[in-house]
Amino acid sequence: MELARLCATEKIPVIPIPGPSAAIAALSASGLPTEEFTFVGFLPRHGRSRKARLEVSAREAVTQIFYVPPHGIHQFLLDAASSFGDSRSCVIAREITKLHEEFWRGTLGEANEAFATRQPKGEITILIDGNSISIDETPSDDFLEHELRELMAKGHALSTAVKLVAEATSAKKKDVYALALRVFGK
Repeated sequence: MELARLCATEKIPVIPIPGPSAAIAALSASGLPTEEFTFVGFLPRHGRSRKARLEVSAREAVTQIFYVPPHGIHQFLLDAASSFGDSRSCVIAREITKLHEEFWRGTLGEANEAFATRQPKGEITILIDGNSISIDETPSDDFLEHELRELMAKGHALSTAVKLVAEATSAKKKDVYALALRVFGK
């Protein structure tokens, strides 16, 4: 991972060898952390389910790997930037181990700009760097309240927001729910 990251930083091509899957080949050449990762695959088609899954992934401390159909890349990048933030590092890998292999590296905000007028073809694997806030740390009530407010502002019900925050942190669901009741009084 460190060698791939250094090469990517210095604009030295990193070419993966064919492996068991596009996800693993892309991860090996991405320069993103490889110790742990979550393979999400294709997101649900329904907008609300898709956004809920992205919210869970955005809170994970490990690299997230998605398969994205070429016709869905623009919507994916918009949704991902909304959930992860524009400044989160990402790698867009296309046609891995094939003739037209391409690796694009930058932030989600930069990816939105770069792919706004570009319609790539072929298999696309998108890797997004994990959240820098460790899930092993006990989150403060202020942090939990902030996360709950963000989710609810995006249209999630209180119970859904509690569930998503508990899944993404080391906080117990009953503690997050008790905090939500104190803060929101519902």
